[in-house]
Amino acid sequence: MLRKKNVFTLGTALVLGLGSIGSLAINNSTKVDAATRRTIMSKSIVYNQNGSSTGKKISTYKSVNVYGNKVTIKGKTYYQIGNNKYVRAVNIDGTSRTIYHNAYIYNNKGKHNRVEED
Repeated sequence: MLRKKNVFTLGTALVLGLGSIGSLAINNSTKVDAATRRTIMSKSIVYNQNGSSTGKKISTYKSVNVYGNKVTIKGKTYYQIGNNKYVRAVNIDGTSRTIYHNAYIYNNKGKHNRVEED
């Protein structure tokens, strides 16, 4: 009986124009951060929200959508790439290093890049 009464009230409101359809709909949307396209610079393992491996890997130089800012899980930083999917930030950002002597820098093909000094 209660169900019929709710339908009647909804129908009455629409007929009388007391409410719009948009205000009657239930809002189940969640706020989603805009995604940023980033490139995986080192072969990466996909982790869950607890920092455990999901068993999936992402190859080097693949593009992924990164949502939000870095997240810290068990003392390590991650980027969120999906629902309950995370990748270590170091595999995307790399590690900054200072070179203290002359050294060649190699590309992914194994050839060194010639860098001219200023």
